Order: sequence, then structure tokens, then C-alpha cells
Amino acid sequence: GIHISGFGINVDDLDRSAEFYTKALGLQEKMKLDLGELHEVMVAGEGDRPAILLVKHAERTSAPEPGNGFEKIVFVTDDVDAADWLRFEQDKHERLLVAALA
Repeated sequence: GIHISGFGINVDDLDRSAEFYTKALGLQEKMKLDLGELHEVMVAGEGDRPAILLVKHAERTSAPEPGNGFEKIVFVTDDVDAADWLRFEQDKHERLLVAALA
């Protein structure tokens, strides 16, 4: 089946955000990724399967505005058919959104 592996949120200050999630909330830093234009820190509780990805876009110079802080949801599956269905549904919803905004 499909399960949520994690979700990403946009942050203004990656180090400060990671410190909040680890020190104030007691989560653990699981990994850091530097993808050039995108920097991420993954935090989660001990033994937690879902994780929070703190995401900082290198070109962003201002704080994310309320309502646009969501970055992504990460799904994991061992079922290829389910993954294909999920991609189809995403494409369908994106096309509907574009048509509604046009």
C-alpha cells in the first residue's frame, strides 16, 4: 500500500528552524540535503516513520508568507500500480486547477 513518508514546509532560516524542532520539540535531525538551489533538513521523532522536511530555497530572500509554507508530501509504496494511480490523480487535479484559474 501507500503511506506518507513525510511532508515538507518552507522555512526562512533552516538552522534556526532545525534548532526549534530538535531542541524545543525534541525531534531528531535525521539527515541534511544540499541540492544546490534547495536545502533540506529532515527531522522526526525516534522511531517515527513520517518525517518533517524543513525546506529552504536558496533564491528565496524573504520569509514564506502564511498560506504558502507547504512544500510537498512524500509518499512511499511497494505497489507500482498504486504509484501510477497516484501520478494520474495528481495530473488530473493539476489540470483541473489550471482550467479553473484560466
